[in-house]
Amino acid sequence: MNLRHYILILLLLTITSILYLSCSKEDIQYYYSPSLNVKFLSDVLYAERTTTVSGDSSIVILVSRSTGFETLVKVHGDGTMDSIQFENLSGYKSIVTPITNDIFFHTDIDPTRGGAKEIKIVRFDHNLSPNAAMLSYYLPYDDERLIQLFTPLENGGALLLEESQSYNEEDWTYIIKYYMTELKPDGKVGKTIEFNPSVEDISEILCFNQINNNFIIQYSTMRVEEIGEYEYEYKTGYVAAFYDENFNLINSATIPGVATIFYLDNQIYGVTSYNNELGLSVSSIIKFDDKGNIVASSDAMRCGSLKSLSVSDGTLIMTTQTYTQSYGAPDSYEGKLFLINKETLADIDTIKMAYDNAALFAVFPAKDYGYSVFLTRKYDYKHVDNFKDENLHNVYIYHVKDLHNLQVE
Repeated sequence: MNLRHYILILLLLTITSILYLSCSKEDIQYYYSPSLNVKFLSDVLYAERTTTVSGDSSIVILVSRSTGFETLVKVHGDGTMDSIQFENLSGYKSIVTPITNDIFFHTDIDPTRGGAKEIKIVRFDHNLSPNAAMLSYYLPYDDERLIQLFTPLENGGALLLEESQSYNEEDWTYIIKYYMTELKPDGKVGKTIEFNPSVEDISEILCFNQINNNFIIQYSTMRVEEIGEYEYEYKTGYVAAFYDENFNLINSATIPGVATIFYLDNQIYGVTSYNNELGLSVSSIIKFDDKGNIVASSDAMRCGSLKSLSVSDGTLIMTTQTYTQSYGAPDSYEGKLFLINKETLADIDTIKMAYDNAALFAVFPAKDYGYSVFLTRKYDYKHVDNFKDENLHNVYIYHVKDLHNLQVE
């Protein structure tokens, strides 16, 4: 065996070495084999409920390390990482702000169950500074208001959208009022104002975003029809409404479904998921201007669940994932990449990535050339020992020049 073979074996062994995370960025170690064009982050576990794709070509992962504490890890496209440890936030959900890329973890709010009386929020800046801010707010139980949604503010604070319902016995109707409460960056509670959505036939408030001092609120709408002595409610569609910083309505637009909002290259995009006229689940991309006008729409696309949306050289890259499942854990995965012109939203290409044991979840442009493809490798969960071994979920970053040529064994 010659020297070249020894070096290759050494590189293969190195890539499976254990990575230890700590609170200090300088203590983080990672191993990289240039010949393989892949980075293996063996101790960073990808878990769908705790992973968020950030707008600065990175992913944010909440890793359970020990009882009472969590480790927040930010993995950049080149495999370098920042991490920080903090008190346990199990059960929290995460949001990354579209512009500043600050990271917010918050207690769950479920509007379908009426909302919540209390919310706790922990904010980290995009560099994972140890000076995390805790924002906490609760409503007295004799207050009719309930927290429905919140949006992170670009100044580091947060804004809560609240709702109250009271019953009018004279005409047997409910009176619904909405409020906005500010949480300042230092955690103090600011003012509360009454909010008039200025949108008719609201059924539910679904999403809430701030972008460039404007607020985007999405609603489902309904109509009420009287048949005999009964009233029936029918959902009629979805609306995305744009408000200025004083919550005056700028514009509203009808959209086909609930949209996940992205801010990429100074432009606003919404990825909607809905059922088409044949009852098939499809997605489409909508492009808005700053005034809430729809300036472009893509064709409907058959795809799985949305994982990420990124932009590279004038092209949007939408990453989606589906899986087959007989029972228990999924058996195999199929990723799809949709390459879309970012200006016209015209289709450029669709790339299918089907692997039995690899789940695709993000694609970012690499700093030098090509792309960084994030995926996790899955193993045989039908084996009891494997099913219990969380270390079999790992993050791999593949560096490829052409997205058609990704090879995963």
